[in-house]
Amino acid sequence: MKVVFSLTSMTRRVAPFLDLLAQKPNADALADVATSGSYGDLQDKPELGSAAAAETTDFATAAEGALADTALQPTTGVVRLPTFAYASIASGLTDVQRVFVEDRRAHFARVDSEPAHDVAFENEGWWALDELTVTPFMAGAAGDGVTDDTNAVKAIVGFAYLLGATIYWPDANFLTTESIPNFHDVKNTGPGRILRGDDVWYITPSVTAQINRLYVDGATGNDASDGLSADCALATGQAAADHLARKVPLSNGTYEIKIAAGQYARIRLPDEGLASRNPIRIIGAPVAVAAGFDIGFLASDLVGTFAPSETVTCSGGAVLTVLSVMGRLVIARIESGVPAIGETVAGGTSGATALLDYVSPRPRTLIKEGATQTAFGLRLAEGTKVWLEDIQFEDFNGSISSSGIYAADRCYVGGRNVWIEDCYIGVAGLGTSVLDFDGGIFNDFGYLNSVTLGGYGVRAHFHTPYVFGSQNAGTRAGGPLLINGYIAAFGQEHTNGHLDWCLIEDCATAIRLNINSRLNTDGSRVRRCGTVFWATNGTSITPGANFELGTGADENYRAYWSGGGSASGDLFSEFSVAYAASDRCIMRRGGNPLQTIATTAPNTIYSLTALANIFRDLYVSNMPAKAVRFEVYARLNGANSNKRFHLRLGGTPLASLTFSASDTGDCRVTAGITFAGPGQQMAYIEGIRHQGGIRNGIGPGSNAMTSNTAVSITASVDNTSDSIEILGYAFHASGA
Repeated sequence: MKVVFSLTSMTRRVAPFLDLLAQKPNADALADVATSGSYGDLQDKPELGSAAAAETTDFATAAEGALADTALQPTTGVVRLPTFAYASIASGLTDVQRVFVEDRRAHFARVDSEPAHDVAFENEGWWALDELTVTPFMAGAAGDGVTDDTNAVKAIVGFAYLLGATIYWPDANFLTTESIPNFHDVKNTGPGRILRGDDVWYITPSVTAQINRLYVDGATGNDASDGLSADCALATGQAAADHLARKVPLSNGTYEIKIAAGQYARIRLPDEGLASRNPIRIIGAPVAVAAGFDIGFLASDLVGTFAPSETVTCSGGAVLTVLSVMGRLVIARIESGVPAIGETVAGGTSGATALLDYVSPRPRTLIKEGATQTAFGLRLAEGTKVWLEDIQFEDFNGSISSSGIYAADRCYVGGRNVWIEDCYIGVAGLGTSVLDFDGGIFNDFGYLNSVTLGGYGVRAHFHTPYVFGSQNAGTRAGGPLLINGYIAAFGQEHTNGHLDWCLIEDCATAIRLNINSRLNTDGSRVRRCGTVFWATNGTSITPGANFELGTGADENYRAYWSGGGSASGDLFSEFSVAYAASDRCIMRRGGNPLQTIATTAPNTIYSLTALANIFRDLYVSNMPAKAVRFEVYARLNGANSNKRFHLRLGGTPLASLTFSASDTGDCRVTAGITFAGPGQQMAYIEGIRHQGGIRNGIGPGSNAMTSNTAVSITASVDNTSDSIEILGYAFHASGA
């Protein structure tokens, strides 16, 4: 093989030797070898290997057999060219196979034909970039953030895409003005940045505040675009998700999919997970409670019915056009002004009036594919983390697993102002996932094919914690509102949840727990639901002091329904207690004695206050009634008069029994009240002495339970010479 040197380089290397030769008077003064170049003229020469001693014209190769045993195998030399522009006109490259272009900081090699990419030049044939890891500088980028590097970036990405090379982006700013084809299909590394208008794409974000944003616009976008700016948007959210999936693991920065107003198909993130340090943000078009935007508002204290297309006016001056009405949820467009919670609103043609009790801006970004879809609007799995804002999911109700949002296996999904409309399950999480939402509206959920009941607004399953609303918010203005559904929130199998400062209205069941699950709820309000708490199989519900149940026209049918399991909460003002369908003892005391009663006026043995919202159930046939029961252990002393026991509700005796003067010694009194509905109580009292003999009494009750009411058992004697010693008592509750 021959080595070719440039003339300039050879001259620079030979010049010092020529100067030395010029200092000699003549060639005779030189050693023989200096003029002959013969190896044989060297003095004290070393022994050579067989290949070198042969003095062949070219170096030997391995194919030449034994002569190659000690031969040197040199590589082809590399000519250095100063600039890419000079490379196409440089001379002396006929026998050269590879050159280094200094301003491109890269090697170029001779190729047989014109390459399919643009990082090449022509000079006595074609030369192409010859590197496995490339940079934008190799395609001519300036990287100064001012010069338009679009063509250079396109060229280097095109090269990497065709040949599978990795692009290293140095710590520089590469300004682009157009979409870069195949940008997301190549491997990009390094600290560099791509500038596009006001947007910056960080090749390797280093902090959370560095946001890489992909734009989606169904009206103007194209999935062949790179999505790095709004004017180069993608057409679908799925394309944006697929691009992020090629970049896993996502680094320390924040990745965001920004979706413009419009209707879009479902988004499915990778089944194997999409690892990221921070949640991937999926953000809808901006919305506000302001003129020109749509809102949903809760019409409390409703009189009449609002009508679509009518103009209504708020007491603060805002003017709205009603778009649709479903029960107490009204969707309207703000024509002028700003409606505020607490204002009254009056209809123009309908004459309806209501209190604005909750207001939420309606998202303009809609994930929907048509009616009764058997799918998920958004699906994530295997540790993927997602945060949502200002997005509505609609009509995913074609099967019992259809959900607006579905997260499985160690995922996190949260959001603000997320709307759910007519989905069988609004948000579903299982397998130690985490659900975290505030704001927004969940409406018309839990209906299979929009007809058959059975689903949930929120479903947490298998060790999935969930948080809806904001703890310690102090106001329900932040929502969310769950309305017009089957079961608003359902936790099953070791879930732990918080439902704080939320609004739940017009649902068959507000909160359902099953199998060793737990829920804390404070500040939330439940109105007009069939059941407020339905808890079974070792579950626990703890309402806080600010928890509120509807009264009057907003009353719920039933507050607690245990159905064989357990719930807990403040059923009585004195305790937070466990309460079950099976009989459970809440209080037991004993002494020697605890109390001695020797008066003709009734003395209270034990009393507690039943909370009205809990015991005022609107009874229906398939719900068991609540009941309370007393047990009193006493000793009857003296034979001068009768000894009396009374079971009271609100001070009024519902049932009484009388031991005669001759009844003495130890006895047990059992008394109970069954609450069958407002104004419907049934009471009994029964006594038995150690020597035999039963005394009893029964009576109905008609207490409406509109306020907290004392439940008590009392005793008295007709002659103060006699007495009743109270040895112990117990209090039981059942039938939640």
